[in-house]
Amino acid sequence: LTGGLGADRLDGGAGEDAFLWLTPEDGGDRVVAYRGAEDTVLISAAGFGLTPGLDLLAAGRYEANGLGVATTSALGSFVFDTARGQLLWDPDGVGAAPVVMIADLIGATGWNGGEITVIA
Repeated sequence: LTGGLGADRLDGGAGEDAFLWLTPEDGGDRVVAYRGAEDTVLISAAGFGLTPGLDLLAAGRYEANGLGVATTSALGSFVFDTARGQLLWDPDGVGAAPVVMIADLIGATGWNGGEITVIA
């Protein structure tokens, strides 16, 4: 499922779903019924300045916290805001650039960050 530019409502419903974001500008979406055990988040490497297949967790380019900003990497990183249930893109990590909300994961279950896959 992809919403494209602007804020969209993406409803995965039952079964396995893949949610795709090509660029940070595609963000601002509301994802309903996200289930980490079944669903996947796909991120375009080119659109986010990443390498296809990059393991965000192993590379230190993903973190979960209640602050809503990256605190450990000086590179573009994904942050799961545990206080708001939002997946964010921090384009320069600990730098001054503002974060971009990629998705508001309404009622997400089983989220752990490992379900983000960087694709070509």
